[in-house]
Amino acid sequence: MSTNPKEIKHAGVVRKVTDDCYFVSIERTASCQGCAAKGFCNLGTDKNDLIPVEKLPHQHFNEGDEVIISVSEKMGWKALFYGYLLPFVVLIAGIIITAAADLPQGIVGIVGIGALALYYVAFGFFRKKIDRQFCFRIE
Repeated sequence: MSTNPKEIKHAGVVRKVTDDCYFVSIERTASCQGCAAKGFCNLGTDKNDLIPVEKLPHQHFNEGDEVIISVSEKMGWKALFYGYLLPFVVLIAGIIITAAADLPQGIVGIVGIGALALYYVAFGFFRKKIDRQFCFRIE
């Protein structure tokens, strides 16, 4: 669906309209089946998540309208960083640090998993701040 290599675009349908936001559900297309990133993308699942898109003054859409939403490719990489790379680094760092302290393997594993759990708790606390970094727009 994307023609500009610097943008990720998908067709969607406006499902809900509020005073300051549109909630869009993304439609899966035939091109999603052959996509190399479908293993990382939530579009490959049957879940129908709604993506909030900020309402701009010149835009007027109603529920059921078909739209194209886009986000910069840079935001896609940032999402991969927060969702996959950083948790992996936290897990490995917890394991390496406790293993270097010559603790038993069971403790090393528990500390690694505990560090990962703390990452996700911290991520939950800062979720709203992180969400503001990801700006979808309707074209």
